[in-house]
Amino acid sequence: MALLTNDPNLDLCPNFTCATFQDSRLPLLSPNVDEDQAAVILCTTWLATNSTLKIRWQQQLDAAALETEARERALVEAEDQRRTAEDLQNIVLLEEERKKNKIHHIPIPDRPRPTRAAEPFLVADFALRKLDKAQFVELHYWTNKGLADTRCRDSFLVGLVETVFTLPYVGTFVAYIIKQSFHQLPV
Repeated sequence: MALLTNDPNLDLCPNFTCATFQDSRLPLLSPNVDEDQAAVILCTTWLATNSTLKIRWQQQLDAAALETEARERALVEAEDQRRTAEDLQNIVLLEEERKKNKIHHIPIPDRPRPTRAAEPFLVADFALRKLDKAQFVELHYWTNKGLADTRCRDSFLVGLVETVFTLPYVGTFVAYIIKQSFHQLPV
């Protein structure tokens, strides 16, 4: 069945009584049917044909609407499937990234920045000299344990300075004599 290209609802019934349709009325003329009755027969036939065309037109519109709806539904489903697959792939990639780089995914606590240290801390002089020379400094010197080691060593050295007497250079070394033993040396 051929598709209709024009809407039959817009067509108007022609005037079959005019001279243009004389050839169409001639086969219908008989002793019992005059020209006006032939025009009515032609009009009735045209209306029946037009009604059939209107029904076919509506069926054609309905079929096109169903086809368009099915095509749109298929596109939406394909888009949903693509999004779902993309989301699953992103989740898998994020999980792999989290497994590889756990340190990057640690939440950063929202705390105020400290304005000053709770207690004064000393960094080893050795580390500061290396830092001044732009040399590599091990992280140990900046950790709590390293700072505690420096604090303990400095308190030991302060106690040691009080008990040690330093002599000038003798060759390539410095002589250290404990003060108590220096005072106890026989004269």
